[in-house]
Amino acid sequence: MYEREWRRGYEWLRENKDDLPDLIISDVMMPIMDGFEFLEILKSNTHYQSIPVIMLTARGTVDDRLKALRIGVDDYLTKPFITEELQVRIENLLNNAANRNSVKIAPHNVNTNVKTGQISDKELQEWLQELETTILDNISNKQYSLDQVAMNMHLSTRQLHRRIKQYIGQTPNQYIKTLRLNKAHKLLISNPGIPIKNVAFHVGFKDVVYFSRQFKQHFGKLPSEI
Repeated sequence: MYEREWRRGYEWLRENKDDLPDLIISDVMMPIMDGFEFLEILKSNTHYQSIPVIMLTARGTVDDRLKALRIGVDDYLTKPFITEELQVRIENLLNNAANRNSVKIAPHNVNTNVKTGQISDKELQEWLQELETTILDNISNKQYSLDQVAMNMHLSTRQLHRRIKQYIGQTPNQYIKTLRLNKAHKLLISNPGIPIKNVAFHVGFKDVVYFSRQFKQHFGKLPSEI
């Protein structure tokens, strides 16, 4: 039965490339092919790699979590978990995916640049990657301001604010906070027992209480519960 159901789901993905699911929830322990192999197929294929994936597992070892993160899992939930937590994580991933999809349908023309707000898909993806890398490279700097981000991206602060809002669907401060929280989540997963205070300061939060509150709002649980 399990082999038949797994193959049915996999074949459905292959046959419906124009009508893909909004999100995939996969267990790690599966017959025929485990969740890691399945994740590698999804993230290495341009047709599937943008689909958010949550992996569920009873194996909560650091090695397993790191393996999933390296492959590109969007979220990783260890059993047992409460339904509300899964629902929060699904909602966050769908919202993030919706923001990314809005980028794809934003009006733009090929062969123009980001300063005009009209760029090709390839240029846009490269610009978004540069923006994320620029912010993450300075994530520990509590004094790293939007003005500095704009300067590094060769834009005025006003232009940067407008581009982030247009292409990502968040204000710059919301986007930066999202990157900080996602970085914190990865640190907590890959470093069990690390003090919450250290994580908060490492990703640029000055107030540990505020960090914990924002983390729970984003991921559905406190940093101490990861």
